Amino acid sequence: MKVFLGFPPQRAAARTAVAIGNFDGVHRGHQVLLRGAADYAAAHPGVTACALTFEPHPKEFFCPDSAPARISTLRDKIALFSRYGSEMACVARFDRAFADMTPEQFVSGILKEKLHAVFVAVGSNFSFGRRGCGTAGDLRRLCAPLGIEVFAPEVLREDGDCVSSSRLRALLAAGNLEEAERLMGHPCTITGRVGHGEEMGRKLGFPTLNLRPLPPGCRARPAAEGVFASWVCGLADRPLPSITSIGCRPTLGERLRYTCETNVLDWRGDAYGRMIQVRLVRRLRDNRKFSGLEELRAGIRGDEAAARAFFSETQEDPGRAFTERPSNT
Repeated sequence: MKVFLGFPPQRAAARTAVAIGNFDGVHRGHQVLLRGAADYAAAHPGVTACALTFEPHPKEFFCPDSAPARISTLRDKIALFSRYGSEMACVARFDRAFADMTPEQFVSGILKEKLHAVFVAVGSNFSFGRRGCGTAGDLRRLCAPLGIEVFAPEVLREDGDCVSSSRLRALLAAGNLEEAERLMGHPCTITGRVGHGEEMGRKLGFPTLNLRPLPPGCRARPAAEGVFASWVCGLADRPLPSITSIGCRPTLGERLRYTCETNVLDWRGDAYGRMIQVRLVRRLRDNRKFSGLEELRAGIRGDEAAARAFFSETQEDPGRAFTERPSNT
């Protein structure tokens, strides 16, 4: 899949069927749009299925201190776009110039001129343009003279409620990973390249692999916080059991810097620079502040015992956790 931070150069532009959205969590409602664009492209030779998303989330741009928690990393979103049929992904920088576009400028300047769209898929509650003044109905009205077909299905509902990113955030905040996975239709994962941390885990006797759950400068928080039993893919020829902590390390006095630290059980090796994927499978406990390093060490030992008990009892095939190995390119 081709990925553009922005839009493809005009010399590389092809006609596209575009699914548009923030796609946080890439849940089953999002998949209706992605597959709608993919199906249209498959039925029309010469048309490329494209996912158009935004970075940062518009609410992070307008209200950074009250932005919604992030469910997916950008890397995970892009991988899921490919899984659900996209052949190209465009990550538009959401800045003041983008926010100030009128609905007419968005349709003519982005959809027509930059993406050569012939088909657009959006949710029925889609809003766009300056102050979100454009609706799905406006999109149809503006696209019709340009020969762009608009697909705007009703929001998917399950158990009497909308399948939405907001609903997913609530489930993840409550630690209900099983229900969150059901609504997403895929595992809850964090993919990234292992980087250097402060080696506090190593000093405590529990070395960890460190990933960034949020992009630099992001003031949102991860939707899933706490300590989890998890699987790690990318270190061996099979997923490995692990413990993952996501949070801002209150015992160490950190309040704003969110980390994702994974201790792989019974594995030792050099993983720096490797691309790995962590799948969260069971929340073991909430984050808590310990009185000091000794109590923290004892707490981590308790987490390890709980994780080992979970893995000894689970009947799940760890191979189901991942559809593909993370690429190290």
